[in-house]
Amino acid sequence: MPEDFAEAPGMDVPFYREMLEKEPHQNEKFPGLQNHKVDMKAYNEHLAPLDRRQLIFYRPIGELPDDPNLHMCAHLYASDRNSLFIVANHLEVAGSYSQMGSLAHTVIFHAPYEQLKFKPATVSIGPQGNWYVKEDWTTRVSVGRAMYHSHVFAPDGTHIATLMQDGMLRFGSKPKEASRL
Repeated sequence: MPEDFAEAPGMDVPFYREMLEKEPHQNEKFPGLQNHKVDMKAYNEHLAPLDRRQLIFYRPIGELPDDPNLHMCAHLYASDRNSLFIVANHLEVAGSYSQMGSLAHTVIFHAPYEQLKFKPATVSIGPQGNWYVKEDWTTRVSVGRAMYHSHVFAPDGTHIATLMQDGMLRFGSKPKEASRL
């Protein structure tokens, strides 16, 4: 179940994850949403960086009013959660880049509001309860640019959204540790 996995780190970079191992209570929660990161180490271990995947389960903290715009905004908010950090992690450069930033972020919803609407925490509508899941990966890294992709699935398994992000990922002559950016 999603609750069995740790809360996603506020920043998914090595120094922050190391700090959380010693002081888990220091994790900066993602405002408004619960995010649980699946441990994909065994799955990704023997894969090339562009074949690796990351799963993130998410749902709101509390209940949202029945306003379609608020539910869509919550999905948009979740769509940018640690996205470029995931790219850096898959490439095993999360502690050595000097600059990182989003250049363009696209979200395409494929489903009607009924499938985008978050259900209360007490309602189970799929095999993983009422959690949505993002499957994240990267498809291209070249000349200081990185492409992030994600599919979002509703609790019943329906593919409801596709995400893409064009990002800058740069290395200086003396790479800085991510904590000093």
